[in-house]
Amino acid sequence: MPYGGSYKGKKQFLQFWANVYSKYEYFNYDAHAVLVAEDYIIVPVEARAKTKTGFSMNNEHCFLFRVKDGQIVYGRIYADTARGRDVLEGREPRRYPQMDLG
Repeated sequence: MPYGGSYKGKKQFLQFWANVYSKYEYFNYDAHAVLVAEDYIIVPVEARAKTKTGFSMNNEHCFLFRVKDGQIVYGRIYADTARGRDVLEGREPRRYPQMDLG
């Protein structure tokens, strides 16, 4: 993925999102819920995006944040990166068939 990896600090966090958004005409998140468990915040979201080359993607992601003293000290995104790769490489995003467990 052009935006995979680990990023540390506010500067890298902002650079990460600037890089992501630079490849899309729009990239929006709709939060389904905001769940709090001790010092963690879990936010399941639906991503709706369209690349600058015209490919659209709807995808489910989950954000995990850790908060300390009112500040986010950790964040992680769980996403179907294959769908993002597909649209950034100029093709419709694919869903693979469910495995036959029979």
